[in-house]
Amino acid sequence: MRFLKGIFALFEGMKMVAIHLFRPNVTVKYPEKRDKFNSRLRGCLAINVDKNGKIDCVGCRSCIRVCPCIDAIKIESERIDGSVIINKFEIDSGKCILCGNCVFVCPKGVLKMTPEYEMADSDKTVFIRGIDEMSRFEEEEG
Repeated sequence: MRFLKGIFALFEGMKMVAIHLFRPNVTVKYPEKRDKFNSRLRGCLAINVDKNGKIDCVGCRSCIRVCPCIDAIKIESERIDGSVIINKFEIDSGKCILCGNCVFVCPKGVLKMTPEYEMADSDKTVFIRGIDEMSRFEEEEG
């Protein structure tokens, strides 16, 4: 009886192989050919900058408060004559989990998710991106 169950299981497996053998491939040859992703893809973070290279950040630090990752976003700002000057705005992409909470909570819409998803690197310092790196991505995209 065990022998017959084994033969039956063998034929069930071969049936599945035969079914999938003639279906089209689902995978793509990645580096040469890339899939098209949805426009809502949560990729790398970027900063919206104006034509003068300034960001419209008000220094409220809402993005830091809502971020589930500890020390992923660092902002240093100072108030001079009633206006806020951002001295440092860094995002550690190595710590970021790409949840998008910072984008949704920003009152001025300074942060945005880009379609860039290839962020792998062996050097951890590459993941710490400041205003220059994030705004440079904005220029390449647009």
